[in-house]
Amino acid sequence: MPKQVLVTAIAVLFFIIAGIMLINLYTTPINPSVLGVKEVTTTDQSITLKGIVLVESATSYKGYKLGYEDNMLYIKFKKGFLVSNLKPKPIADQISIENKYHGLKAIYLQGDSTEDSRMIWPQNSTLRQ
Repeated sequence: MPKQVLVTAIAVLFFIIAGIMLINLYTTPINPSVLGVKEVTTTDQSITLKGIVLVESATSYKGYKLGYEDNMLYIKFKKGFLVSNLKPKPIADQISIENKYHGLKAIYLQGDSTEDSRMIWPQNSTLRQ
């Protein structure tokens, strides 16, 4: 009987740990309206975003993914499923991206699709908003 209880306890513990790991790996895009970027600079070598802040509480930042289409760079920040804390927080002081996008016209923060995006560079532009 004790052996059966031990095996059951180990199996339950395994499934709990595996479930937590899978939930933590699951990511979804962060809505661009809850992201703040203080400064964007571009050079021939790099694109730098400074002062990136997530103003939505209880979201855990999990990284970003880049997309490039029609000379437009789309940056899709990802959030995890688990709650990190309950106050707005900085994502990063600075993110530098290699500038291999010659002829770049605009940079957008992107949500689920390119239609769900917000332009962050160039500022005061008449390009698609």
